[in-house]
Amino acid sequence: GAAVYHCNGSICLDLTNSSTLEDWTPYNNPIIKPVPQNSQTSILTSPRLFQDSNGTFCILAVSKSLNDSNILLFTSKDMLIWTFSNLFWTSGKLPIRTFDYFPLSNGAIHSLIVSYQTPPESHWYTGTVNRTGQFVVQHGGIVDYGAVYSSGTFEDATGRRILIGSINETRNLSWVQSDGWDGVEGIPRKIVLNSDGSLSFPPIEVCIFKATVLPHSY
Repeated sequence: GAAVYHCNGSICLDLTNSSTLEDWTPYNNPIIKPVPQNSQTSILTSPRLFQDSNGTFCILAVSKSLNDSNILLFTSKDMLIWTFSNLFWTSGKLPIRTFDYFPLSNGAIHSLIVSYQTPPESHWYTGTVNRTGQFVVQHGGIVDYGAVYSSGTFEDATGRRILIGSINETRNLSWVQSDGWDGVEGIPRKIVLNSDGSLSFPPIEVCIFKATVLPHSY
């Protein structure tokens, strides 16, 4: 097994042969160092590891500098030696906190789910990857009217792409401080690619939460 993560502004790799994923060994870290953007010092965060259709290992990572927030593409044949490929996508002045990237419609459409630091909300984008390895946006919007934040996705056993994210508070700050908690984990949502290229996020398995009646008193 392999795990990539950000460490001190770079990308690191740990390997394991453990079936229980308990024992990990750091590789010759860092495997990827920051790439200066517009002659500015930058750091790398939020790496996403995957294989493309040709079997090439790929890492997408957020590159943050003083004025820009970009997603860079790095490639490798053996997952050990990595090369900077190209600028995959840029958010311009909007600082990216985290993101996820995945194919839809059997790879015909690609999608980014991006959570920004300011404003604190998640946006979705669908499009294609061109011959130079850049993500070309065709459609975009806000996930759940801006309520979902710091979201992540995974593919379940049935092949559905599932999104889980936290829900931002809209209460007065003094109420939040008085109660001692802020925000909740959202109900899992299925990511649906609509015929017009947009995404929708209907909740799933809500009936499970309604199936059990808990005892209560007034």
